[in-house]
Amino acid sequence: MALADRQTYTRIAGTVEAKMVSWLAAMLTDTISMPTDGPFVTADNDAAGKSPVNIGLKDLANMVTGLAGSLIGNIAGVTIRTVKSLAIDGTGGLASAAASNTARISNVISTTVVGPGGVDITGAATGIGTFRDSYLRFENTVAGGSNPAKTAAGANMLHALMIPKAWACWSTDGLGGITLDDGARIASIAIVGNVVRLTFATNFDNSTYATVPHCENVTGGVPFSPNVVETAAWVDLDCLALSPAALVMKGRVLIFGRITT
Repeated sequence: MALADRQTYTRIAGTVEAKMVSWLAAMLTDTISMPTDGPFVTADNDAAGKSPVNIGLKDLANMVTGLAGSLIGNIAGVTIRTVKSLAIDGTGGLASAAASNTARISNVISTTVVGPGGVDITGAATGIGTFRDSYLRFENTVAGGSNPAKTAAGANMLHALMIPKAWACWSTDGLGGITLDDGARIASIAIVGNVVRLTFATNFDNSTYATVPHCENVTGGVPFSPNVVETAAWVDLDCLALSPAALVMKGRVLIFGRITT
């Protein structure tokens, strides 16, 4: 067969899009024309006793072109289409582990999954992160990971160890009452003698965390710095000779430390 005896098929966007619509509507039942035994095989002649091959080949060409145009988006007139999920693993050809409505990117070190609720980064030896619509969470905060060594260098990086783990604003009424006005991760607050005790909702790894307190004797109009006694489960703010039960006070406290999850 000489080149002059061949023909070419130029796809038309409207025909391609129409084929994509019918194919996607019923991918397993949308028929493709193919020659059959007995009739005379032809290119395009579909007369009686003829079995043309080009009808099916054109359908296949339209489907391949439509699929490429739907994903790449470079064919005017062919609709850009979504995918149910996407998995990228650096290998290809494997069964996808991506759930519906997610994009999953993985390698031997870690896996990142992006979905409607946020982003999950898992499996990395240096720590795991979860980014949600309402919060950022560092997980698997092992030593050397998102809880780095206290002498570790680093510039412009945020680790779990560098975010406050609890804070509180509190006040006393001078009549024995104390109120947690606002805060986070504080399970309870109480007066114990001359001490204001804040019990954590989540314990620290140890008692070597940093507490930044500020207190004010409203009755006397004098700010003061309490002595701080730290345990993994609570922190005591010792008001020294001042009685938080008998005086009107206000206090603020911010706490940083290690909590391994």
